[in-house]
Amino acid sequence: MQYWLRFIVSNSKRAVQQCMLPSVTMVLTHVDKINQQSDSLQTTVSLVQRLREKFQGFIEFYPTVFTVDARSSASLGKLSHHIRKTSKTILERVPRIYQLCNDLVEILSDWTGEPQQTSDEVERVW
Repeated sequence: MQYWLRFIVSNSKRAVQQCMLPSVTMVLTHVDKINQQSDSLQTTVSLVQRLREKFQGFIEFYPTVFTVDARSSASLGKLSHHIRKTSKTILERVPRIYQLCNDLVEILSDWTGEPQQTSDEVERVW
């Protein structure tokens, strides 16, 4: 996990300057193989807490750590819902450059349907 968190931070320096930290949700897979009474569960909890502390101020961690059993649609459903909700929130917070890209794709697709546009027509579209 530390490797990926370092990777995210190193590739997100520009976002930090814009006061928008990268959002990270931790997902522990193979929860079906964890013995709830074992020391390994407590070790994992401690590791997650140390990572949160170490990367505080560089990454915005979602407070819940998801555990996933791929055989359980309920555990996948909660994660799917979270991802959809988080994606929507992130897209609302970022600059509207994505809308510009979508508009450009639409304009370019319209161009393919209209043969022989002049340069004057192209300038008016822009």
